[in-house]
Amino acid sequence: MVANPTDCVAPSYKTLEALLALAQQAKLKKLCEQLEQLVHTDQRYVPFVEPLLQFAKQFQIEEIEDLLQHYLGNVDEGVVHAG
Repeated sequence: MVANPTDCVAPSYKTLEALLALAQQAKLKKLCEQLEQLVHTDQRYVPFVEPLLQFAKQFQIEEIEDLLQHYLGNVDEGVVHAG
């Protein structure tokens, strides 16, 4: 679930797919490392990363997968559109 239905900056489609694959394999430690690396490279990813990290800390893999699939379905040149 996205806390605020505004647009946020998301990584590339390829990166989203890689993150989804990690979630589907239940590799939460590696997923968190990748998410933290995204924020390290660009602070604009913080709104994208924060809910995913929260889900990972709570071992909510299904929620991570749902959110990443939402992003994959709505990504347009690095901007995720709500709705």
